[in-house]
Amino acid sequence: MAIIVMTWQNPTDQGKAKTSDGKAAAWRQIVLKQKGLVEYNAFTGISTGRDMAVDSFRSTADASAFLGSKEFSTIVAEMKSLGVTDIEVNLWDQHPDVPGPLHP
Repeated sequence: MAIIVMTWQNPTDQGKAKTSDGKAAAWRQIVLKQKGLVEYNAFTGISTGRDMAVDSFRSTADASAFLGSKEFSTIVAEMKSLGVTDIEVNLWDQHPDVPGPLHP
């Protein structure tokens, strides 16, 4: 399994922030249609003011294909045009010593 972790700072302008939040539903629908997607999660950083999306994919190849796609490029371009800043994207792969979740 591989995950894409994307973080960003929403616009400080309330009008742009509202527009960006409205557009997020369409962006999620694009992500949910990607080949190999297992799960999508989103989080709000209460202490940081940054938001985060975590997309889990069956494989690194599937996650990489999405990151290199026109759809992903369009999402990031639209985010930037709406004033979203500090966009950071990281691709993570499953650690070989912990191939699945551990529980206490």
